[in-house]
Amino acid sequence: MVYDELIQFFGQQNFAQTNVSGPYYTIVVNRVDGEMIFCVLLHSTQSRVMLESTVLNFNSQMLSHASEDNILFLLVTDDIERDKHFVRLPNINLWMIEEEERQLQIYDEMPDDFYGMRYGIEKTLIAGKTNAWGTVGTTTRATSSRGTTSASTSSVSAKRMKNKLKSFPFVTVALIAINVIWFIVLLFKGDPSKASYMAEMGASYGPYVFEDHQFWRILTSMFMHFNFQHLLGNMIYLGIAGFNLEKTIGHVKYILIYMLSGIGAGLLSCAYYYFTGVNTVCAGASGAIYGLIGAVIVLTFKSRGRLSKSMMWVRIGIVLLFLFYSNFTNSQVDAVAHIAGFLFGIILTLSFYGGRKKKT
Repeated sequence: MVYDELIQFFGQQNFAQTNVSGPYYTIVVNRVDGEMIFCVLLHSTQSRVMLESTVLNFNSQMLSHASEDNILFLLVTDDIERDKHFVRLPNINLWMIEEEERQLQIYDEMPDDFYGMRYGIEKTLIAGKTNAWGTVGTTTRATSSRGTTSASTSSVSAKRMKNKLKSFPFVTVALIAINVIWFIVLLFKGDPSKASYMAEMGASYGPYVFEDHQFWRILTSMFMHFNFQHLLGNMIYLGIAGFNLEKTIGHVKYILIYMLSGIGAGLLSCAYYYFTGVNTVCAGASGAIYGLIGAVIVLTFKSRGRLSKSMMWVRIGIVLLFLFYSNFTNSQVDAVAHIAGFLFGIILTLSFYGGRKKKT
């Protein structure tokens, strides 16, 4: 039985059962690097369906002892569709296991791993299905090139550090570095405040783009700024919006939203000014950053049931601060690029997260 096998697995990983247990729920606890971590095993069947109130009550009790990131619910169910609503509960990290198929299902916005436990859980499910590890109920542990399924404190700590490194916003740091370095280069070579110099160095300029077909300027202009204030404002908000967003959606989706929003915003802005007879030299990262703001808004609304009120206000505050800075403190605002980047960010994020899909 999957539920009992998982209890045994966690026992092998030095988790201890708490005194809170019943025929369809068991809470186990461990201590890693001085922090308490909890895993709640739930069993939902047709004759004994798990209630949302039970899950929320357990979570509330454990939050007094551990942070949300240190609590994981494992719901073993005989009907995924019936119980899928549990993944929408606020502030709950929950994985689902289809009992008959013995398959772990992790939905978007849920953690990809939990202190290195995912690998062992998947192996436990496979072992019971194929009987490759021997009779269920023994204490036999399998080994592979990845090591044993028994997670010592040191191995769990190493995996935890690996997960932290994986979630580090490398792309945001790299983007800020490129913008700063290129601005320093522009300063050494000339005066970035002069439109003619910026056009010479690769800024967006309608006649060059559409008459001379220098479309590469749409890309290079994203990393050029006219003065230090222009650079500083954009980099502050790139850091504020980008650091959190990159951790949330991952490096690949993040860079796609940033680059495609910036390119789309730059191209539409250049076309607007060129075809309306206003041949303005344009540069800056704000179109791409507005794409990130659009992504933040989409994810905020899609996650509003899972976000705390404080986090909701933090995200809304990021948007309001950026809008205020960009549109009320700078008289030379490229409104077309801002609007276009914002819309591109929303469209791209919706294309990535149009529905709640499970991870395999």
